[in-house]
Amino acid sequence: GTRLYGVQMVSAMNALGLDYMTFGNHEFDLTRDWLMKRIAESEFTWISSNVNDSVTGQPFENVAQHKLLDFQGCRVLIIGLTTDDSKGAGDYADIVSEGALSDFTKALLRSFRGKYDVLVALTHLDLNTDVHLAQTVPEIHMIIGGHEHDGWHL
Repeated sequence: GTRLYGVQMVSAMNALGLDYMTFGNHEFDLTRDWLMKRIAESEFTWISSNVNDSVTGQPFENVAQHKLLDFQGCRVLIIGLTTDDSKGAGDYADIVSEGALSDFTKALLRSFRGKYDVLVALTHLDLNTDVHLAQTVPEIHMIIGGHEHDGWHL
């Protein structure tokens, strides 16, 4: 068959009507050019707080580091955290390691002190890292996570 380089996944996410998404480890299996094409095709906003372009040291073009929303006076901060479990990321992406995510997230949140009421972390981390974040970063109200391939009820 023909290799699709993630076209089908972006099409599916667009069809679902997602508003926000964070990177997973397989986004970085793509070349930088293919990833930029997938981001450009997305009808949703990519949010990534712990992944930067290794060339610029900044977030990738058309990727937000966070999103601050207002829902009838309730300020919701959304951050995105991605696992560093990626074979292809070394070429063009700098990813804060899972071992450093708790401290990284605490430092990130200091700059938002008093600016949000609810914090949502979109994550693509293993379950143990999500649990560790929940235990060590009490400011997080909700983790919407992925990366595990087994169902869990917590």
